[in-house]
Amino acid sequence: METRVLFALFFVSAVLGQESNDTASMTISDIKQRLLENHDSDSKPQGRIDLQFGLNGLWFDLDRQGILKGSVWLRLKWNDERLAWNYGEYEKYANSSEMIHVDPSQIWVPDVILFNRYDAASPMGSHKRRGAWSDALIMPNGDVIVVPNIAIEAVCEDATLTDIWAVQNCTLRFGSWTHSGYHMNISFLDIGGVVDMSDYLRTSPMAVLSNSIERKEKTYECCPEPYVSMDVKLVLQRKFVFNENGMVENPYFDMGHDHGQHHGNSNGRKTI
Repeated sequence: METRVLFALFFVSAVLGQESNDTASMTISDIKQRLLENHDSDSKPQGRIDLQFGLNGLWFDLDRQGILKGSVWLRLKWNDERLAWNYGEYEKYANSSEMIHVDPSQIWVPDVILFNRYDAASPMGSHKRRGAWSDALIMPNGDVIVVPNIAIEAVCEDATLTDIWAVQNCTLRFGSWTHSGYHMNISFLDIGGVVDMSDYLRTSPMAVLSNSIERKEKTYECCPEPYVSMDVKLVLQRKFVFNENGMVENPYFDMGHDHGQHHGNSNGRKTI
């Protein structure tokens, strides 16, 4: 009997010792592998998701059909407790400087899309294609940040098509395609309420005179629950256009004072 007890204690001690050694030698790569091993990338985390939304404008142009084309950084942040690694055996590796990099196709990502997009033939879940988006960053507490550079084509419903130099008002509406506000709340990230224009390219044909982001809730006849959207309102004015004679500058726009974003008046004459 004593022999069996001693053997059992020896076996448990050996197993615990092995686990301790495994944990001691664990790397960020090992933690990543364990977190993703049984992760269901098609199912959202339990409960209501608090999604933070932000946008960086990089480049915009408006064609003669009223289609706004552009390049933006979409900034999303949420928490997925299934990906947290600041507890138990991982805790000693979790500090503010450590992050796990993963391809977004490997984890659940909120289905935020541009509602008034023109390129409706392109797939909505582009993040599900490996390499389509830049890496997502996973913090020790399960916070996830993803900042993909995406190309947009949106219908600018209020565009003035008869005057290329006119001040234009365009709205980009972003929101979840399937989750109501009961399952996914959307709020502002960082500076909130405005598009970050600090990286806007001077070579963009359109100047952004002003912008704002407005959070909205809407209900539909089919469904009583509210659906949340973020309406990005852009006031733009063309700086130049190319024709057979080369570049033609907007006579009402001061190219010498172009710094990306300005404040203008509604008659197309720019004010500094």
